[in-house]
Amino acid sequence: MLTRTLSFSNEYRFLPGDEYYDITNVRYTEPFFDGKASVRLTLPLDATNLAGDDEFGLGDIAAKLSWIPYLSRRQAFILNTEIYAPTASEDVLGTGKWVAAPGLTWAYFASPEVIIAPAYIQNFSFAGHSDRANVNRGDFDLYVVYKPHAKRWWLTSDLTASYDFEARTSPMSWEVALGYNLGKLASGGAINGYIRPGVGIGDDRPYDFNMEVGVSLVSF
Repeated sequence: MLTRTLSFSNEYRFLPGDEYYDITNVRYTEPFFDGKASVRLTLPLDATNLAGDDEFGLGDIAAKLSWIPYLSRRQAFILNTEIYAPTASEDVLGTGKWVAAPGLTWAYFASPEVIIAPAYIQNFSFAGHSDRANVNRGDFDLYVVYKPHAKRWWLTSDLTASYDFEARTSPMSWEVALGYNLGKLASGGAINGYIRPGVGIGDDRPYDFNMEVGVSLVSF
């Protein structure tokens, strides 16, 4: 089921040519319909030297609606749509477009310790600045979670293969995360932390490698 979550994360991407892109995200998720649906707001603060000089500012704010139409002991289907607004304070920090990203995730509970969750998301722009490039990209994610019984840690693997229909490129990446329960809240919730390194794959890779760390309050 979906839960109330407040998270803070920072991702540093090492790009080709000694360039970088740094993303700090603040996310809040509020569930409703008894945890079968939720809305998530994302506030990004970005920094990069892609334009030549260092730039820092607000990125594209996003809102995501998720819904679980089917859930059983062995599997679940999750429908979601995320809307990105062109709020970036600098052109290099955003797309300049309103972007919709509907997606479908199938979660298969292979065992009490393993979840396999392939997902597809289609990103497309539908409004915004006419002088900025359109967005039309499909993302396929193969997400695997391993959480040992009665342990405070877990591992995830996330292989992402995309196709950019505008640029005709095929970026790919693979990220592995180690998560850990840092403590319990008096309300019954939890404080979790994670570290997630990743590597870009192929000539169209989105980065050479990256590193993300984060902490979240769950079910508070």
